[in-house]
Amino acid sequence: MPQVHINYYSDMYMGANYWRFLTKEFPMKMKNLFNISHNSEETFVAGLSMAGYGAIKWGLTYAAEIAGVAALSAAVDPYRLWQDEPIRQRHAF
Repeated sequence: MPQVHINYYSDMYMGANYWRFLTKEFPMKMKNLFNISHNSEETFVAGLSMAGYGAIKWGLTYAAEIAGVAALSAAVDPYRLWQDEPIRQRHAF
């Protein structure tokens, strides 16, 4: 798993673009290097602790690109994140 320091899997204004690297660049490199399937039905994301948060964030952000998420001891309150999401305020549910 790539090291993302303590940024909670976000692209940084004055720093590295960890989120883009982890969700776009790294998976493509691994799929090509190890001949892993490019089908979303065969793609899963998992993480432990802060990486569990990253896995949940990935699943909620790119749900159409992955089949499932495993978040182990995730450092997160998913309901609160969903409730506080700014884009949620723009849509009527």
